[in-house]
Amino acid sequence: MPVRNVRPSLVAQVRNIPNQPGVYFFKDRRGRFLYIGKANALRDRVRQYFSGHDTRPMVPYLLREAAYIDWVTTRTPLEALVLEAQLIRRHQPRYNALLKDTRNLPYIRVTLQEPYPRAEVAFRIENDGARYFGPFLSVGHARRVLQFVHRIFRIRACDLPLDGTRTYPVCLLYHIRRCSGPCMHHIAQDAYRADAEAAARFLEGDREGVLAELERRMQEHARRMEFEAAAFYRDAIRALRDWTPTSRVVDPAGRSIDLVAHATGGGRTVLVVFLIRHGLFVDRREFVWDRPPGLEPSADTAVPVDEEWWTQVLTQFYLTVAQPPDEVWLPVALAERSELEAWLERHFGRPVRLRVPAELSEADRDRLEWVGHHARQLLQSAPEGEAADEYATLRALQHMLNLPTFPYRIEGFDISNIQGQWNVGGVVVFEGGRPKKSEYRRFRIRTVEGPDDYACMREAVYRRYTGSLRDRLPLPDLILIDGGKGQLHAALEALAQAGCSHIPAIALAKREEVIYVPTSPEPLRWPRHTPALRLLQHVRDEAHRWVIGYYRRLHRRAELQLALTEVPGIGPRLARRLLEHFGSLDALRQARVEEVARVIGRRRAEALCAWLQKD
Repeated sequence: MPVRNVRPSLVAQVRNIPNQPGVYFFKDRRGRFLYIGKANALRDRVRQYFSGHDTRPMVPYLLREAAYIDWVTTRTPLEALVLEAQLIRRHQPRYNALLKDTRNLPYIRVTLQEPYPRAEVAFRIENDGARYFGPFLSVGHARRVLQFVHRIFRIRACDLPLDGTRTYPVCLLYHIRRCSGPCMHHIAQDAYRADAEAAARFLEGDREGVLAELERRMQEHARRMEFEAAAFYRDAIRALRDWTPTSRVVDPAGRSIDLVAHATGGGRTVLVVFLIRHGLFVDRREFVWDRPPGLEPSADTAVPVDEEWWTQVLTQFYLTVAQPPDEVWLPVALAERSELEAWLERHFGRPVRLRVPAELSEADRDRLEWVGHHARQLLQSAPEGEAADEYATLRALQHMLNLPTFPYRIEGFDISNIQGQWNVGGVVVFEGGRPKKSEYRRFRIRTVEGPDDYACMREAVYRRYTGSLRDRLPLPDLILIDGGKGQLHAALEALAQAGCSHIPAIALAKREEVIYVPTSPEPLRWPRHTPALRLLQHVRDEAHRWVIGYYRRLHRRAELQLALTEVPGIGPRLARRLLEHFGSLDALRQARVEEVARVIGRRRAEALCAWLQKD
């Protein structure tokens, strides 16, 4: 049945579309991309939108909003697939199934295209000829691996333009044996490149091959009686054997595979990808789609999981993957399987095979089903609408901090004082990424005199997790401390004293916006626009607002109390009673003499009211 309420000019444009391989675009009146697709025969594919043969729920809404159809022809369907993936990634059309992963994950880049390669942390995969490894769960994790690479392989970290013709003064890294000094030609270019390629193989997971290479070098230097160099390689071999990756073995055969599964229901679709490299589980990527724009939630309005959906999702996903697998296990068979395999080979420079359950052994089918079970669990637990973004942010936060549990409840602490006067502390509560103000608490610091922020933080955290507050309020999944390493250490001491050392705690420092964690000597540095960092900043800033408001209130009351003691017959005790009863000086001014007399007596009330009128 043809689609109604479509612009006649839009239908007329179809006649001008050639029937060749290529990519087509639906655009709105402002020229913004609404949908991008590819086809082996452009005109035949676009006609299906208007004839009613394309039954996807989003099609009527797309055609109602579209004003123009544009296209680009290609020589082959493979070229169309490549172009479609690039355009979807660049323009992010609202009706396409977009991969929205809230994590801005770090990679390690080894610039093998340079004469003297360097190793560094990067946040985007560029088509620059360098090799990218990752992604890693956090910047701290990537930097720890990078430090190990510098220690073992002595690859440079600087960005000096080394081309073998100029020399530069060596830096501290050379003197502490973290760089082999190519800037001063202390190492031949061929030997340096061999070290860089060995580092790349190590980052790929080929630890045994790298160990064999280092063993060969050690023996060679020993035969030449170059014992210092032989000792270096001996120490490197020991360190490499002791190196324990954070991943766990899930494939004893040591394969590099991606296990892909999806689940659909309730107007939502989820995709889960488990990445396994050389038998080790290295990452899990999760994506949640709500229903297409403008559709009401129902079982019939989920994002359609069809051939076109799989093609677009897989090409978008593998544009973000640095280390290609040998195989990708899919839950369904695809008619365009050969085209996708050709695209993957073209993108990665080596073959990547797609496999379906019918081609797998029983043990491998169980592994794929394990991922499918995870996708179904995610579908049941993932919220809809705006809450889906908050859920994705919290899930990303769990991965980036390597938390043992989902951080549904986060409690943030801050303390405030000026030169040690009126020490106060407070805690705010966020559940599901949103403030829960009914469970905010404030503390007057009792055991600390003078400006001792660490002791104040220690008392605030200890009082929250002991006594009646521990019984009345649930324990959090994550504790955030406003401050640096010292405040975090004080909070950890308080948690240990309270018997709550199992609760993860981190600190977020102002200005630099770096995150301190107990397990790393160096702070974590995340990009400022990362949603997980924005959430932590929100918790930190809310804790600061809550505590500074309490401090100002106490300070204001103290000043008022001091002013009231100037009235004859009113001391600190009566002044405190007046402020507790009336709340502020303005309310006290507006009160009648009879109201004030009920608190402090007639004679004092008359004197006070006269003083207030005079003041």
